[in-house]
Amino acid sequence: MNVAIVACREQSDPGGRDAAGLTFVNELCAGPRKLASVAGADRLVLVLHRNRYVLAQVQKHTREMGIDPVGVQIVHWDETQGGSHRLGVMLAGAAARAAVTVDATPQQVKPVLPVRLNRRALLSMPRPVYSAVPEIDRDACVAAEGCRACAVECPKEAYAWSGGRIDYDKEACVSCGRCVTTCPAGAIATPAISPSMVHAAIKAMVEAASEPVGVAFMCSRRSESPPGPGWYPLEVPCAAMVPGTWPIAALILGAGAARIVPCTAAGCSLAHDDVVTGNMDVARALLEASGIEPELVPQSWRDVAKTPPFATSTLVDPFGVEGAHETIVTLAALVEHEVRIEHHRSPTGIVEVNTSTCTMCMKCVSVCPADALSQERDGDELLLTFDAARCTACGQCPSVCPEVARGAIECHQRIDSTAISAGPTTLNRATAARCEICGEAIAPAPMMERIASLLGNEHPATMGYLIRRCVNCRGS
Repeated sequence: MNVAIVACREQSDPGGRDAAGLTFVNELCAGPRKLASVAGADRLVLVLHRNRYVLAQVQKHTREMGIDPVGVQIVHWDETQGGSHRLGVMLAGAAARAAVTVDATPQQVKPVLPVRLNRRALLSMPRPVYSAVPEIDRDACVAAEGCRACAVECPKEAYAWSGGRIDYDKEACVSCGRCVTTCPAGAIATPAISPSMVHAAIKAMVEAASEPVGVAFMCSRRSESPPGPGWYPLEVPCAAMVPGTWPIAALILGAGAARIVPCTAAGCSLAHDDVVTGNMDVARALLEASGIEPELVPQSWRDVAKTPPFATSTLVDPFGVEGAHETIVTLAALVEHEVRIEHHRSPTGIVEVNTSTCTMCMKCVSVCPADALSQERDGDELLLTFDAARCTACGQCPSVCPEVARGAIECHQRIDSTAISAGPTTLNRATAARCEICGEAIAPAPMMERIASLLGNEHPATMGYLIRRCVNCRGS
């Protein structure tokens, strides 16, 4: 993969002439057609001056180069931001991110007329800016099982569950990405960001820097760069899409600090600050539960720690669909004790069952989008099992339980490293009543007992018939 890094040399060289790997183009911001002089690139990183270029024009000429314009990484730079070393770290992250970018499909692009136009654009038809939007993988989507996590999380009602299918309104979507990190099946993706892009960018910045790196997850709509030495932006569609485990993963990967920057503080118009605050609380609570200084995930800008809290550790996929679980288990192993918190923005959950009221109907299993709940057999017994390493705390299971009013099942938004590491555990077990004719299982014994309690003593013959024969043999 050939990643070209091209910088606008307007007024002065960004970071000086010693910034490695740069191709300088005079007045690139004003004349993006000059990109035609760059040949042989598969991916592109552009170093441009904020508010001095028109994105629609940049995208037009990028497309003429045969490069997907949505995947172009733009680094905003001016001479006040620091020297060549700082620029080099930012470019290392951008280049690593560009190298793993996947071209957008037609369904993942939405044309939007720009709000800001230059004087030349006023004399012609305005060009649309192509914005990245999510796309649902229908084969991976588990809406047919009742999952509607994206519809619940979406702040603009761009998703709607209907008859076992998720309907998506691209026009209503504001590309905040909250659906991407909420989907328990990993069925929603956007070319603007991916688990591999985040992972690659953080690793590259940590390796390129001579001092500990502060990773600032910031909205791509941001109007300013992170203040203070040592902080580097990692742009995402919206800060509200960043779960509380992402800053922890950044620390484990070698960063000296990490934070999620609230929308309003970054100049983002979406203002999902309540979600960002909740996710930051999760990150800080995880550090506190681990015996680590919470200010490594500061609520406001602070100096980056001179010594990272961990030596760079290995994480396989910390930003993927099961990345929260991997990060939590790794954190617990590093501090050598259990990590456990409960929070309304927890990305993981724990399901508990009351064996005295659960009827083993298995409706919870049928709607679990992450397959955290399963039906197993152990000889003549039917088992209800739970794997905390898969649970995303979506809350689907209590919503369908016919005995939830009697406390049969609860889904707690809880992070529990011990439970995640334990593997599948049995929540309930029961034998099944068997048909006197064919021998097949009729229903779990607790379910038959519940039916008997509802029928009462007025229908003993009916109950006796139900418990002796299966559906197929009741006409015999």
